[in-house]
Amino acid sequence: MKYIFKVFVLGLLTLVGVSNLSAREFVGDNPSPQKKTNTFRASCTESRSETDVNINNVRARLRGGGDMWWDGNDAIYVVPNVDPASGEPAVSALFSGAIWLGAYDEGGNLILAAQTYRSSGNDYWTGPLDPDLGTVEKSDCERWDEHFTVFGDDITSLRADFLDPLNPGVQSTPSKGLLGWPGRGNPHFASLNGFPIEEYNQDLAPFIDANNDGVYNPYDGDHPIIEVTGCESFNYNNPVYADQMTWWVYNDNGNLHTQTNGLSMKMEVQVTAFGYRTTDAINDMTFYRYKLINRNKLALTDTYFSLWTDPDLGCYSDDYIGCDTLTGMGYVYNSDANDDNPCGTGGVPGYGANVPALGVDYFRGPLDSAGNQIGLSSFQYHINSGSDPKGDPQSALGYYRLISGYWPNGTPITAGGDGYDPNNSTADPTPYVFPSFPDESGGGVWSMCSESLSVLDQRFLHTSGPFVLLPGRTNEMISGVVWVPNIPDYPCPSLRELVEADVLAQNLFDNCFKITDG
Repeated sequence: MKYIFKVFVLGLLTLVGVSNLSAREFVGDNPSPQKKTNTFRASCTESRSETDVNINNVRARLRGGGDMWWDGNDAIYVVPNVDPASGEPAVSALFSGAIWLGAYDEGGNLILAAQTYRSSGNDYWTGPLDPDLGTVEKSDCERWDEHFTVFGDDITSLRADFLDPLNPGVQSTPSKGLLGWPGRGNPHFASLNGFPIEEYNQDLAPFIDANNDGVYNPYDGDHPIIEVTGCESFNYNNPVYADQMTWWVYNDNGNLHTQTNGLSMKMEVQVTAFGYRTTDAINDMTFYRYKLINRNKLALTDTYFSLWTDPDLGCYSDDYIGCDTLTGMGYVYNSDANDDNPCGTGGVPGYGANVPALGVDYFRGPLDSAGNQIGLSSFQYHINSGSDPKGDPQSALGYYRLISGYWPNGTPITAGGDGYDPNNSTADPTPYVFPSFPDESGGGVWSMCSESLSVLDQRFLHTSGPFVLLPGRTNEMISGVVWVPNIPDYPCPSLRELVEADVLAQNLFDNCFKITDG
């Protein structure tokens, strides 16, 4: 466990990424006053649901309230995957992750939703929003405080039964995961989950519809799939599904935003986390597809979507971070050849002398108002501190500044050193911090290793923006986490093997996550 200081002070810290290549207007200390609206808000309570993606060499904790990779106390992105009952040390490579959203409405009000460590409260609650009103009832939040999981082996068995040429269409009993999947109109859902999904006249968990009747029913051969925009060419004879898929839904309008004190965006977020059991580097990966549905009736301007990641590569006190601008991968590596084991006063397990590296690749971001992919606009960071100007945001404005290219105190993030130069207050924010690989040298190189920076427990942010978020717009954010063992050549190691693994992950995304046979 990290110091208690992290769990409390860090609770204010989550947004992600920041600028694009053009200069952006500085967000000053006195923005337009927040105009309180009469938007209905339920009194939803904090999500308690937790489960793991646990199909390959990774065991990754998923939580229902917008955060993941920890259980509220300890990091749980365990790789290599060990059985908790085995007594072997479970070393985690990530501590936490979440989505941060920021924008301004037409009245000049700051919209901000983020999640970190729940120490100050929550900005997200479980359940879908009403498609017309953008609201949610407390009872809906309670109903949907669940994760829904299916396994590829069960899908393969269902398909074998359904496509059996000797008994076409005849089904043995599908698994509970298939019967309880929250696909639209599922007639078996209520018996397993306690409420009828027919009350929600909207698309929820993705599935392939064998008979095109618009209703999910595994007895008709329907089954869950990985849904990615642009991959509609995959059909029932060539479906896309993983060895484990877990789906859940949350929103930012179930209560007041006590994490950031920002106003609600009325955003519904449907998440599919998945993994594959393979014999190559994909066996060390996990993937995440976020479907973000804007239920707001008004356009929002200067919008940023961010993936916020707190990477702790075993021991959190000796990590360096960086960004590969070519692939969009943010990564974490060790600052020396030994990852302290145990780490710190809490005794967190480290990797010791067999030091790995980990990358988070940002495959897809939101669309601009013209429907074009924005991609990765910026890669930024902040540190574990409540007093350092590079530290945790303390207000909604601090969060927004961080994702729009400024430190929380309003100083632009600039190239060189640690990115903080209070004497360079008129500079344009740099889009990407630490864009050089650690083993690069020569003029213009900028990495934590080349700068010999102090280790300060960093978190990083992949961001897309600014853009105009139109009413009713559906967007995607898709990411993958790659991990490779035993990085050599310290100090300032080569990350060639991590890049090669990331190329494999990128190819999988480019193929709509369809694993090639063989």
